[in-house]
Amino acid sequence: MGDIKDPQLSALNVGELDLYVDSMEPSRIDCIGNQGWVDWHIRLQKLNQQAVLEASSMMEERTKETLISSGKLPVLVYEAICIQVWRTKIYPQIIKLEPAPENTFGVYMVLYHEAATVGLLETVLFHEDGAQCISEVVIDLLNYAVDQLTVLLALINYIAEHMEVGGAGASISTNLYKTHDVPSLLTHLLLHEPWMRRNEKGELQTFNYGRWSKPSAEDLSQLHRTEAQLWLCVRQLLLEPRLSHYYTIDECRRNAFCRIKDAYLKQVHKRTKTLAKSQLELFHMDGSEESRNMAKKLLESYTSDAALALDSGGAKCAKCGDKASKKCSRCKTEWYCGRECQVQQWPKHKEICDQFSKLCV
Repeated sequence: MGDIKDPQLSALNVGELDLYVDSMEPSRIDCIGNQGWVDWHIRLQKLNQQAVLEASSMMEERTKETLISSGKLPVLVYEAICIQVWRTKIYPQIIKLEPAPENTFGVYMVLYHEAATVGLLETVLFHEDGAQCISEVVIDLLNYAVDQLTVLLALINYIAEHMEVGGAGASISTNLYKTHDVPSLLTHLLLHEPWMRRNEKGELQTFNYGRWSKPSAEDLSQLHRTEAQLWLCVRQLLLEPRLSHYYTIDECRRNAFCRIKDAYLKQVHKRTKTLAKSQLELFHMDGSEESRNMAKKLLESYTSDAALALDSGGAKCAKCGDKASKKCSRCKTEWYCGRECQVQQWPKHKEICDQFSKLCV
């Protein structure tokens, strides 16, 4: 494999990358926070940074390849679960012993360790070969991901997408559909929209990258990234061929799915209004030179010999439908068989004729 192309975008050089991956070992929960663990945390953080830089800069993803070839991905799964246990079992006891610590940097470091681990897993599991390398621990990762569903939707999506790769498709399907009923969990998240809230002033806020903030008009016109992941995952699970074998859509589930369908259609309707407003200017013929040129081009294409040849029987009278040989001398868009039909049709044709005539002057 070649070297990292742009050293300015590198958190690690090639030698450090190989050394850091080779030294990866599962943490012991009683060692979290000591000097050896802190050194491991720093290495993991740099590995995560390097993987993100490579993926976002369209570089050779050497970090991903090294993790896969060395068989170290299960270590990351173990690490995420280890910190989860610490966070849910040990951390609350620490808070009880010292409710208002003067310095919280150490605790922050441990919590950030979990975020770095999951971030690195997400980057690698985007690829099929990455998903294949965790077949032995994929159920453990799935159980962990379900516990963290609101913040780990991407991992569940990738597991569902690649469930056949590691040869554990049946076990994954059982856990996704029967043990955890993930489709129902995702449905409830879509209905409750936990990524949105109203602050004390009643202002709308959305949760992005670890903080709540007021969304811009552009943000509101787009799907929130969490909502997008939810829809992708729901789609993947409900269109999975194994669905009918593992999942019974009873009346309760059907009602829930119908509710998210209504919510989805509501969002689509909202976006069609926005789209209509943005396109209104495109369709507004204001008499400018650009509008006149467009009208002339359209008229030429609509009334060309080729266009008439495609119409069976050639040009037809706009009034009676018989074969026509004369067309309106002003707009040149409507055909007639004779003067009598043209006079009778004029009240209906006048408005569009005036519009085209003005544009084509």
